[in-house]
Amino acid sequence: MPKTLPIQREFTAGELTPRINSRSDITGYQAGLEVCENFVALRHGPIQRRHGMQHIAQQPGSFGRTFGFPVTKDLSFVVTLTDQDPLTINTEHGNYWGDNLLSNSDFRTGISSWTDGSGGVAIVQWSGSSVLMFSKKAAIDDAIFKQNVSSAGATEHRVHVVAEHLYGAGELKVKVGSADGLSDNLNVSMAITETDLWFVFTADASDCYVEIELEGGNPTSGWRLHHVSLHESAGTYTPIEPATPPAYTADDLRAMQVKMVPGNDEMWLMTPKVAPYKLTYTIGTDSWAMALVSFTNAPAAWTGTDWPGAVAFFQGRSYFSAHQGSPDSIWGSKSALYTDFTTGANDDDSFDMTMDQNGFIRWIEGAQDLLLGTERGEFIITSEGGLITNNDKQVHPQSANGSRDMQAKPIGNSMMYTSLDGLKVREMEYKFVANGWQSRDLSYTAEHIPRKYGPIKEILYAKDPESLVWCITEWGNLVCCTFDPANNIIGWHRHPTEGRVESGCVLDIHGTSVLWLLIDRELLATNQLSLEKMTHDSYMDHQRTEYWETEQTTLAGFTHLAGQTVQLRLDGATHPDVELDASGNYAGPLLFGANKIEVGIPYIPLAKTLPMDAPLEGESAMSMTKRWNRVFLRLLDSVYPIINGDRPSTRSGDTDMGSAQPLVSEDIDVRMEGWDGKAQITITETLPLPVTVTGLFGELNEERV
Repeated sequence: MPKTLPIQREFTAGELTPRINSRSDITGYQAGLEVCENFVALRHGPIQRRHGMQHIAQQPGSFGRTFGFPVTKDLSFVVTLTDQDPLTINTEHGNYWGDNLLSNSDFRTGISSWTDGSGGVAIVQWSGSSVLMFSKKAAIDDAIFKQNVSSAGATEHRVHVVAEHLYGAGELKVKVGSADGLSDNLNVSMAITETDLWFVFTADASDCYVEIELEGGNPTSGWRLHHVSLHESAGTYTPIEPATPPAYTADDLRAMQVKMVPGNDEMWLMTPKVAPYKLTYTIGTDSWAMALVSFTNAPAAWTGTDWPGAVAFFQGRSYFSAHQGSPDSIWGSKSALYTDFTTGANDDDSFDMTMDQNGFIRWIEGAQDLLLGTERGEFIITSEGGLITNNDKQVHPQSANGSRDMQAKPIGNSMMYTSLDGLKVREMEYKFVANGWQSRDLSYTAEHIPRKYGPIKEILYAKDPESLVWCITEWGNLVCCTFDPANNIIGWHRHPTEGRVESGCVLDIHGTSVLWLLIDRELLATNQLSLEKMTHDSYMDHQRTEYWETEQTTLAGFTHLAGQTVQLRLDGATHPDVELDASGNYAGPLLFGANKIEVGIPYIPLAKTLPMDAPLEGESAMSMTKRWNRVFLRLLDSVYPIINGDRPSTRSGDTDMGSAQPLVSEDIDVRMEGWDGKAQITITETLPLPVTVTGLFGELNEERV
């Protein structure tokens, strides 16, 4: 009975179309999967269970859009518009509970409103939208940072702390007292692995002294504080709502394109039937304003319900296009004056151009050249002198693929856009040898995904740490492509979740790209959308995590999950699912108490290998019957997953009930039974725990039929 020793060293090709499931001769087959669902194909080879989505806020509406508003490397906002809520703005940290009682929680104006209570060699210092805290090894002085406010008193409160451990073993202490120097309300610590926690306590008095402390006497330690806020649980959260936003319809929102103005903390909102609006943030006063963009000598065609639907900034000018009445026209502003369209004979005057018989312009973007896509093809606008002027401008075709009416996405040195039917994602890249921009179909190996799960309507890019291109489809599905052209990696995977994904954005926060989604969870009240962000080390969706100083054996206040059967992680350990009542509570008791409680709805990862073809003596084994004698999975910081329906023993006698089972980085040996023609392996996990598989190998019997 012939035996082979097949091995799959990587999964970087992701989920492959069934159209090539017999192409075992190609490189992608050796790195691909038949199913890759709620697993992310990492650039280095493994598949890793995606992180869960944390519930941030509810927004009224049946449809909406969300956009990132970056200010600095440490400060960003999420702008949300729905068909029932004109415009709201959330900080990157979100506020699920009542309005924040503390001042300057994100340290945008230095350390004003805060008191540095440190002494000796302990250090507290502001560092541009964050605060650094340092303790010294031989010192007994503490690094202390505090603020006093008044609250309702004798009610449940929550402190939200977002911090980043820099070095050393010192834990960050979070204290709340009824007087300066006391911690009679709350005294807890953040472990060095934790970054974002809500601490729950009951205030004994109306005065709340919030103190963040890094104790001296530890080995030299450092932390960076990004956010500290205090909330009354019974309070009502009021998101930022600039005055006089327009009443956008669902169709207006679907067509909307936005652009940040260079050099300004200002976003322009473009949609064809509404005049352009600008949303402006002033960091010095932490204030917002929204108003119509005021043009000088605007073109006569811009009027009523007929406006440009797209804008780009390039070489010191603004360029407008995608106008319904003049679908093949482009207008360029005066040089260095983005809102001035005064025409004339000088090089720096405003001008307009017409793309004769080249189709409706869909998008326009500035890169190495000024790029634009129409329903018929892709073009660049250039000049003989290198700088586009009123008297020196030409249009050059680059490809004839055609684009749908959505905003293109700059990614690295490339531009990504979708085909006219939304079923292909194309990359447009400048090729020096060809002296032009060439396009390729990035969805070639996974053409079934948009065909089965909906045309692509939004493209988002999370560049760090994994270079992921997230896509939202017309049918409310979330799909993703691991994209690393330098290493020739293109791998698609799907990420189903309860409900319908309407929109999304990516914020780059403290060096990490964070995905935000606007989701119609359907389990919420009618016409309510959930704003959520992907959260590290979370493996539930629509989840929230809270930390109590004393162990809890009941659940309370999870109103966004009212009436749902939910998953739990208690101090990192799993617990059987429970059903919350109509108020989002569970009277319990839980099987064991815990301080850190995570509650959410499940999502299930699933990976399935392609039909195995381990050739014998140069012949294909596709037609042979097969049986795995043994299969080894190589895991990395992972629990033991379920393999072909069976779970290896997941707990040892050394782990107490109510304690998290340690993660493993090892090879696990799985015995398999039965013969079939494909010898496929499925990997899944039903518990809210991490799974990372770096490869699989084993011993396979093969017989000719």
